[in-house]
Amino acid sequence: MSKTLSTYLEPIESRLVVLAGVGIGRVVQLEGCELLIGRASDVGLQLDTRDISRRHARLFRSGDDAQWHIQDQGSRNGTYLNGVPLTRAEPLDAGDKIQLGTSTVVAFVEHRDVERRAFQLQKMHALAELAGGITHDMRNLLGLLSATIEYVRLALASPAPNHTEIDEALNEADGAIDRATDLMQGLLGMARGEAEYAPVDLREVLGETVRLCRRAIDPMIDLVLDAPTPLPMYGDSGQLHQVFLNLLVNARDAIGERKRGQIRVSCACDDVLGDDAPGDEREIVVSVRDTGRGMSDATLARVLEPFFTTKEVGKGTGIGLATVDSIITRHGGRIEIESEVGRGSCFRVRLPMHTAAAQRRETHQVPTIDLDETLQVDEPRARVLIVLQDRAVECALALRISDCQVTIADDAAHAASVLERARPKPDVVLLDDASIFPTLRGIAPSIGGVLLAAEAPPPASDAGLVLLDQDADDEALLAAVIALVPKADR
Repeated sequence: MSKTLSTYLEPIESRLVVLAGVGIGRVVQLEGCELLIGRASDVGLQLDTRDISRRHARLFRSGDDAQWHIQDQGSRNGTYLNGVPLTRAEPLDAGDKIQLGTSTVVAFVEHRDVERRAFQLQKMHALAELAGGITHDMRNLLGLLSATIEYVRLALASPAPNHTEIDEALNEADGAIDRATDLMQGLLGMARGEAEYAPVDLREVLGETVRLCRRAIDPMIDLVLDAPTPLPMYGDSGQLHQVFLNLLVNARDAIGERKRGQIRVSCACDDVLGDDAPGDEREIVVSVRDTGRGMSDATLARVLEPFFTTKEVGKGTGIGLATVDSIITRHGGRIEIESEVGRGSCFRVRLPMHTAAAQRRETHQVPTIDLDETLQVDEPRARVLIVLQDRAVECALALRISDCQVTIADDAAHAASVLERARPKPDVVLLDDASIFPTLRGIAPSIGGVLLAAEAPPPASDAGLVLLDQDADDEALLAAVIALVPKADR
């Protein structure tokens, strides 16, 4: 398994999710050191069904790493871990499925919030690098505003005010306010804690980051930005600021204090190569090149590892480049590094370009579901395309924890595009506008539809479209979806 930042951090939240049987969709937080599962009223997870024993199974922590284990408690109908009957206590890994008796299945999942907190801590560390320069800039801007106010006050008090000069001074004050506003907006964008993915011009992100960094970089170091054209992409501007701030600060540190050098940020657009790449797909390539001391092969091999640092104790956390790598990966990109001792380094960031064609190809995944990785299944119970205005994320979560494969479309046009490309086709479309169903069925004749609405049932001509109350609970939603899946595929 490759080492990522979360590999080094203990999960702070473990839980069980009921996937099948009694209480489907129920989530139980695992706390303390032990949890009993059974039919009795005094257990941690009560499953009131006859095929479950009163005290059926036991979960407990064990070992130096306090890993959760499961043990059958001599139950009548047995406990199975990933299809294998339990004969002794076995350790649990995220995504493991536990069958209790004949019909109840629960999943063991882990929610890692520590990684997000580490990223935020690293972000604050990076912002601290700019504190001196930002303070200097704000002091200058406030000084300019103070001097302008004093000048205008004196000019207006004179017997013959020069209104032309007063207007020029006020225009300079307006410019200072604009620069202070830009500075604060850049900082707020970086400090924002939650990811907000949207269309972004990476050239603007780079420009703001370079402006923020100028005061934090020694004047003897020449900082150059070469980004002549817009660089449209889809991402979170705050996280992208964090990526390039880290790379610029690292480049500064590689050159050292009171030494002449250059940091050059250059941008280009490349065609994506590969047999599976669409012909019109392009990527943005941002190179951050420095004339610093460079890295040995041994250092280069470990530079992206969490907590690896070559800086003195107290001067580096070792999280910066691991954070950079993680953010770039989350944006569908990758990072390439070239370095030579005594010649400097080049960090090359490749990110997908957000063109009109790429936008039509996108399949938007649910950004707020923490169970994506742990509950991926090779053979989903149903493949569902969701085209909803209000409950898309809520319905997606309910279906995902029940082993359904889910794709969310923004609107009818996006849904049609997804449906045309999908292999295999979705079994069911979940929608709140019946008028788009005929179009989608024209693309995939076998697809069934679940209409979430408060209106009367759809006309008989819409065969295959099932009406479900718009406030239906998760269990009713899953039942309606599964009922439309061809029996041979269940």
